[in-house]
Amino acid sequence: MNRANRAAQFQPFDALKGLQEELRMREERRNRVAKKEVSEERAEEISKELIKVQKGSNVEIRVEVNTPA
Repeated sequence: MNRANRAAQFQPFDALKGLQEELRMREERRNRVAKKEVSEERAEEISKELIKVQKGSNVEIRVEVNTPA
């Protein structure tokens, strides 16, 4: 048996070709979160607060997550 044939028998075999990629894509779609838009006024408020932050400051961030019932 030549070297190429011998190496081929030890290559990984994927009996369900494409399954792992399909599962990964489905998981990504399930975990995707819709981007929420903020009003111009709220964006301005956030911007003003972020400008106040300095290197080394302690910052508290609260995120509200609405989960479907």
